[in-house]
Amino acid sequence: MQIAEFKGKRVLIVGLAKTGVALAKLLAEQGARVTINDLRPESDFSAALAELSGYPLRAEFGAHRIETFLDQDLILVSPGVPISQPAFEEAKKRNIPISNDLELAFSLTRAPILAISGTNGKTTTTTLLGDIFTRSGKKFILGGNIGTPLSPLVCEHPEAEFIIAEVSSFQLEVIRRFCPRVGVMLNITPDHLDRYTSLDAYIEAKARLFANQTAEDFALVNAKDPATPTLLQKRQGAGRLLFFRTDDAAPTEEEGIRLQGTEAVVCLDGRSEPICSLARMKLSGEHNRQNVLAAALAAWLCGVEQTAIQSSIDEFCGLSHRIEFVAEIKGVRFIDDSKGTNVDAVVRAIETVCGPIWLILGGRDKENDYHPLIPLVRERVRGILAIGESKDKVAKFFQGIVPVYRFDSFRDAVQQGFSLALPGDTVLLSPACASFDMFESYAHRGQVFKQLVQEIKDAQQR
Repeated sequence: MQIAEFKGKRVLIVGLAKTGVALAKLLAEQGARVTINDLRPESDFSAALAELSGYPLRAEFGAHRIETFLDQDLILVSPGVPISQPAFEEAKKRNIPISNDLELAFSLTRAPILAISGTNGKTTTTTLLGDIFTRSGKKFILGGNIGTPLSPLVCEHPEAEFIIAEVSSFQLEVIRRFCPRVGVMLNITPDHLDRYTSLDAYIEAKARLFANQTAEDFALVNAKDPATPTLLQKRQGAGRLLFFRTDDAAPTEEEGIRLQGTEAVVCLDGRSEPICSLARMKLSGEHNRQNVLAAALAAWLCGVEQTAIQSSIDEFCGLSHRIEFVAEIKGVRFIDDSKGTNVDAVVRAIETVCGPIWLILGGRDKENDYHPLIPLVRERVRGILAIGESKDKVAKFFQGIVPVYRFDSFRDAVQQGFSLALPGDTVLLSPACASFDMFESYAHRGQVFKQLVQEIKDAQQR
């Protein structure tokens, strides 16, 4: 498909966050008859509307009007918008196509796509892959759920040889033809259960990553992830199944990548080939070893030379807000894991951090089940600093396990964490919850955490 084909088409864009704004601009520039729509009031979108000023489009706020949905040639939905609402159901009955940025980008390019999904580690692995491809000198674009809509990038860079995309379950819900050359599923643990009726439903949405793959494509899955058997039961498509694992306990017939000591070995077509070493990797934790193996295999399948893979593994230091060291003040360490927005991410953070922990937990709850945290909290956590809308739920759940302190103010929680901590302790922000009750995003939450830590550091130096 060519983007010019949208001229004169009636296109409804539902959800006016970053993706919605980018799609509205792109399609309006091509002459589409664009309508933007969001359930929230117009007053919430002053910045977005200022960005769209001058573009010929209609806007509707505060409701999903069925008449508007039915008067379209195409509906493009932003990732955060559930498509189970009545207006979407009526549109489906009329066979009005419902799509999204991911599907649109796929239709506009012939470049092979590397798509990374999973509950945790998506952004780290996507960014690592981008770093590997940069070192290899290949022309690529990187976007998707990582924060940059893909469709405008595809149109701006038609010369791209590869597309690296972080993909969420929300995006996968509405795909019809999207087919990655390499699809990577890092792991699946309970998350977004405020949107999905069960863990099985969540896994089913994730499995759509592989649904349209052919025998020419590759499906990379985590051999050690407990959800993998269920994922494989729900997987459709004909992509070649490859496993990544951090041990050498694979069945003889299993193909993929595994560790032999610190050497990563690809086993394919009856042959074994070492392609890189993890001996000098800067990322820490078992989960990051899995992420690195997945990225290395994906890059190798696309013909990236081993020197580029190795240099990236040796030098890549990770991401902001993901188990990121912030400062040490009078022997107390502060670590920002604001991106830890589900329980499994908190488990990984606690396992990675050394020494006793004061854990900042809470925010906008996603029907979290905190039971997996109990053994680690008993063993490693001195106390919990509960914040946000879920602070009462957190306090009630952990009552009698460790001391829990509730705070209306994020500032008070961080300062109290420092006051309670002893030299050798860590104040860990790993909230297991979304940020939108108190902040614009997880990144905003992490930035505020760093600012508050800097204030404590400045006060101690006076």
